[in-house]
Amino acid sequence: MKIFAQLSKFISKPSKFVHLKNEINLKIVLREIVSFIFFDSLSVLIWGILLVLSISFFESFKTLFNTREFIANSPPLKLFYIILLGPIIEEIAFRLPLKPTRLNLAIGISFQIVIFLNIFEIISFSLLTKIVLMLGLSILPYIFLNNRIEKEIGKKVDILIYYNILAFGLIHITNYEFTSLFQMLFIPNLILIQLILGIYLSYIRLKYNFYFGLMFHILHNFIFLSLGYLSLR
Repeated sequence: MKIFAQLSKFISKPSKFVHLKNEINLKIVLREIVSFIFFDSLSVLIWGILLVLSISFFESFKTLFNTREFIANSPPLKLFYIILLGPIIEEIAFRLPLKPTRLNLAIGISFQIVIFLNIFEIISFSLLTKIVLMLGLSILPYIFLNNRIEKEIGKKVDILIYYNILAFGLIHITNYEFTSLFQMLFIPNLILIQLILGIYLSYIRLKYNFYFGLMFHILHNFIFLSLGYLSLR
């Protein structure tokens, strides 16, 4: 499909897509939804095959991948977070700054700081407190970011985009509990789907807008969890 050629162009030089202003209408929305479902389903299928092969050849990998148990034992509120609230926070943190305005950068930086502090267990507040902290902290980078810094970041927007794709993938390492250094060799395999998704969502965010990417992120999580539930039946 055309999407593969577009993503190839995007990943080779993402800065070319930063200033795109594409019109959005119902026909375009429906076309992009169909394209995304195809691309996302194919990506999940390929990732699933790699996981099955890894499980078949490496016993230690089996203990890492426990999605079936996670879905079966997760309360509805946690699943609601994964499908809706999680994508909102992650899109603000990793896709909003891809249009590097002073405000977008400030909000993205503050959200990422709180996410990383939480990952490294430096903070352990309630979810609501974390969200308030994310928003409150954005004041500091907004004050210190000036026009010169904003322009410099704009010149290096390719690095900014690559960083956010990689960071988005790496934060999902926390979905797994590693008990040996050998298991950490599987990290590229484990986060492959998030890296692929990060590329696609970054492309959509720049091609259209922030809300388009958010919609697809929510759709991905819904499809992913739905497949997990079907596997339990």
